[in-house]
Amino acid sequence: QTKESFPNEISKTDEERIQNCPERPSLAEKWIMTEKVDGQSGTYLLRKHKWLFGTKYEFVVCSRNFKTNDKNTSYWKCAEKFNIEKVLKNLIGNHKWICLQGECLGPGIQGNKYKLPCYTLRAFNLITPEGRMDSVTAENLVKPHGIFWVPMLGEISGDQLMKLGVDGILRAADGLSKLNSDTKREGIVFRSSDGKKSFKAVSPEFLIKFDE
Repeated sequence: QTKESFPNEISKTDEERIQNCPERPSLAEKWIMTEKVDGQSGTYLLRKHKWLFGTKYEFVVCSRNFKTNDKNTSYWKCAEKFNIEKVLKNLIGNHKWICLQGECLGPGIQGNKYKLPCYTLRAFNLITPEGRMDSVTAENLVKPHGIFWVPMLGEISGDQLMKLGVDGILRAADGLSKLNSDTKREGIVFRSSDGKKSFKAVSPEFLIKFDE
């Protein structure tokens, strides 16, 4: 398999750690918290091409860093299982492209910490040329099409986060996973209510347990 470059419409998935951006919580009034899950980050992009006889669609599947055409990967298995190409066709509307990003989980992925019997996907980003949607809007759009979002953990104000400080936010990241209550969660991703700003707090307990 030759590795093709990542689509230039979108950025690769990686959130800034709170330790590197301690002032970021002050940049939004309200933050939506979701569980950070430990799997393989997949990117699914649908492009619309106008041509003589109407509209053609191009479906692109990527690992964290490269486009992949290998149908045996977890990325493609999830794409097929959840009909992601069809879902994105339903959601693209008048946009030139739409992108779903999520975490592929299951057997053989990161030690399958959640003890899942088969491959599954937990989405965390829905993006169009207008930008990244907020988590609540995005989940409401994909859920009726059978796509699961990463577990929602509630809301918190920027003021509360600034009072907690970096150490307090890291302590709050400790906890049990919503995907399997016998497993420690990897952490929490905080996203502003407009979807534009974000950061992550990785659980110190998780790092110690899994020696990461």
